[in-house]
Amino acid sequence: MGPLKSPLDPTPYPADPGSFPVAPGLADGGYVYVRDPNGTVLVLPDGPHVHPKVLGGGRPALYAGT
Repeated sequence: MGPLKSPLDPTPYPADPGSFPVAPGLADGGYVYVRDPNGTVLVLPDGPHVHPKVLGGGRPALYAGT
């Protein structure tokens, strides 16, 4: 799967309770996504500085995007 990458902002924010694994039927819209170390892609509605809150805790990820 590739090496884990440390977050650009290592602040240990709490995980946002609104993040969830991507699944078929996801409503259209703007999302941020993060692939966790287990390979699960989690999403959260896009907003200011939300990437570090998808996993929370300053945890590393395989990749992230919008």
